[in-house]
Amino acid sequence: MLNQKRLNFLAEWKEVLISSCVAVFCLALFYLFPAKGLAQAVSSAVFFLLVVPVLYIKLILKKNLADFGASLPLTRNGLLTVFIALIISLLMSYFFIHFTPFRKFYSVPVYAMSGFWNFLLYEFVFFNYLFFLLEFFFKGFFLFIFSEKIGYLSIPLTVLVSFVFLYLAKTFSWDNALYMITMLTGAFVAFRTRSFFLSYLMGILFIIMTDAYLIYLFKNSL
Repeated sequence: MLNQKRLNFLAEWKEVLISSCVAVFCLALFYLFPAKGLAQAVSSAVFFLLVVPVLYIKLILKKNLADFGASLPLTRNGLLTVFIALIISLLMSYFFIHFTPFRKFYSVPVYAMSGFWNFLLYEFVFFNYLFFLLEFFFKGFFLFIFSEKIGYLSIPLTVLVSFVFLYLAKTFSWDNALYMITMLTGAFVAFRTRSFFLSYLMGILFIIMTDAYLIYLFKNSL
């Protein structure tokens, strides 16, 4: 009887267990891969956080990418969810900025503060590429591995795994506080809307607005 229960459990959770192993495998290789220089670092991030999960979804699971959040449902409820998450994110960042040591340790690159176009270049190129990859991996691939089986619990699970990853990668710091906020609010957006694109759009908008506010505070303190 016990063996039958185990077999039933493995049969029911087989896809989730294998997919979670693939996800951990991708994160481990991304973290451990000996990339030298910016080009290799970018290439390894794209390969392990995007290419491998996409190939696994399409070739092994034989599912659509839309099943893992690769859709853009511009519905009224979806946009309302994005708006509420954005407001909550901004309120959390305001608290961090004014009531914690956040401003002492978080830094916007000097060249990003030197002009409007440099600011956009930093946000949409240098920061955006890794942010998009992490959004796809955690709030697309990883979150939707578990969403059908455990529902809303997939949100804290995704946040926990992403925080552990940041800690192991030695990037769990005030410099990544804004990203940590987007992990909390963005995972909720992705789950509710079934779209990591909406989570990504909310997150990048939130970080641009917060960085612009920090630059404003910095220049007015001179």
